[in-house]
Amino acid sequence: KFMTTALTSLQNMSQQDLRRYFTVHFEDEVAEDHGGPRRDFFGSFGANLLEIAGLWKRLDKGALVPVADVIAEGSPKEARGGLEDVPSLYQACGRVCGLAAKMGDVIGEELAGFFLHQVARDDVVGLEELQ
Repeated sequence: KFMTTALTSLQNMSQQDLRRYFTVHFEDEVAEDHGGPRRDFFGSFGANLLEIAGLWKRLDKGALVPVADVIAEGSPKEARGGLEDVPSLYQACGRVCGLAAKMGDVIGEELAGFFLHQVARDDVVGLEELQ
């Protein structure tokens, strides 16, 4: 339920909302977010990325990368965290990573360096990052 709620909520946020200060409010909790719930959210999200069946894989060195599009499109819809199409799912994951970076938080999982360089369109990628 956590991933479904997180993914659908983030996918439904407007670009204007994404630019605002990001706070987290967990259901049935009365705590105000002074950073703790937000950090817990990002850590829990990263720890549960592999729960989204068929969309992420762990490399031998331990980092995560998205699977090939053809594999992702064949994943069961019920395992996609409440989002029907794969691009929307990856967009929601990207929003989480972007918000974590913006807030200076971590997502609780390591993403492969070559993948991050590709996302950032960094043309200066050395052999070490690609391995």
